[in-house]
Amino acid sequence: MTSRPAPQDDRRPATATIRPGGPLDLTLRIAGGLVAVWGSIVATLLEAFLVPLRIDGVRAPICLLLAVVGNIALMRFAHVVTGSRLFALLPGLVWFGVTIVLSTQTGAGDTVLVGGDWVPLALLLLGAASVAVGAYLVVVPRRR
Repeated sequence: MTSRPAPQDDRRPATATIRPGGPLDLTLRIAGGLVAVWGSIVATLLEAFLVPLRIDGVRAPICLLLAVVGNIALMRFAHVVTGSRLFALLPGLVWFGVTIVLSTQTGAGDTVLVGGDWVPLALLLLGAASVAVGAYLVVVPRRR
């Protein structure tokens, strides 16, 4: 006597499919782009306020690592979620804009990124270089 397998239910649970070019797809792309831009603003502010960080009196320039890794990662993220090479450049442009604003002096004479030390200058240099590398990675098509 052989046993036959129980019949399987061919009905699958209903899942929402995202059609390319559909309204849900467009909404998710816009939301992803906004998350990337907002992440760039937050990362830039965090980097700027970590410039004077010292641990036990020793300079700890972790803001440089955050700038390099963060800029490239946010630009790659923006490229993946938006699917557009042009919109993938937005986090890098926002980084530049926020950095310029933080480098200028306010009416009261306050400046977040003071250029008299090596860390803010290195932040500007490495941040700009990482934006250039991120732009290269998302703009230049890959050969397969």
